Amino acid sequence: MPVKNRSLWSLSLTDEPARPATFEAIKQAKDIGKIISFDPNYRRQLWKCEHHAKELMKKGLLNSDIVKLSEEEFHLLVGEMEFLEGTDYLVKEYQLSLLFVTLGNEGCLFRKGKAFGKISGYNVKAVDTTGAGDAFLGFFNGKSGLVAIFTHHDTYTNSKKPRHGKAMVPIKKLNG
Repeated sequence: MPVKNRSLWSLSLTDEPARPATFEAIKQAKDIGKIISFDPNYRRQLWKCEHHAKELMKKGLLNSDIVKLSEEEFHLLVGEMEFLEGTDYLVKEYQLSLLFVTLGNEGCLFRKGKAFGKISGYNVKAVDTTGAGDAFLGFFNGKSGLVAIFTHHDTYTNSKKPRHGKAMVPIKKLNG
């Protein structure tokens, strides 16, 4: 089965030689009609400076269709803008098809064009959140995610599907 989506994480943008190879792979994927998703996965200690990280994240946004930002990444990119205004700005400025802003246990925000909303999260005790964003974005890139739904509808209501994607994320401690 052919792959429909390609994902971009900014870890490969932090240094050479991965950076140009990443953008070349994204260009080739876009040229053959692949949907590009982007999770900046910002980690301050991996970057030489915050300004450089922001510039490369913006380049990632320009090459993406679906973006998942953490609340920290959102504010890094738009400053003190409120969520309603900031998500509208990002979707328009970078011509994004779909934008998510994850809010930890508070759930996530989404924007597709004029449609904006919040999906509440589950109240669970997370032991380790490593890979949470990857699982979240992976769900929405998969067949059971919202990509197809958002492609055909301007609003998303009365379904628990997004919450199931969020529920995959927490890891419960087993055996003590």
